[in-house]
This record gives sequence, structure tokens and C-alpha cells, in this order.
Amino acid sequence: MVKALIIDDEKHCSDNLQWQLNQYCPEVELVAICNSAEEGLNEIYRKQPQLVFLDVEMTLMSGFDFLSLQKNKNFDVIFSTAFTCQVPRF
Repeated sequence: MVKALIIDDEKHCSDNLQWQLNQYCPEVELVAICNSAEEGLNEIYRKQPQLVFLDVEMTLMSGFDFLSLQKNKNFDVIFSTAFTCQVPRF
């Protein structure tokens, strides 16, 4: 089992991701869902996940700012976002 944590300030997004993980990734054990970066900082320390699903744009700090606060990052990160990204065409 892979211990995972979701950090997303939009509840419908974290609910959707939780549903997808439950449906399609039985090897992922969701140990916490955090609705703010601050909550995520505490839960990472407490739960020691191997994988973090991290929203890019959050209210008080971005996912990138959040990662810069991690002194000893011992987990992998999958970034998630609800924003449309423009991919350049070559």
C-alpha cells in the first residue's frame, strides 16, 4: 500500500480525487484530506505519507510555496489543478 495525502482548498476537487483513487487505485491508502496548505503541513508531519496530491493554486499559498517550506521532503508529489493550462504548439 502507498500512503497518500490530498492537499486542495476546493472540497469538490478533493472529493473527486478521493473518488477516483477509491475507484481506480486500490493500492493507494488515503490517510488524510487537507483543505488548506497549513493543515497539510501538520498532516504530513503526523501521517508521513509516501505520496502527496498537491493543488497548484490555493488561497494562502501556492503548492510550490508549500513545497519550499518542506525541509526534509521524503514523499513524492503529484500536482493537481482545476485551472486550464495552455500548452504551446510547436
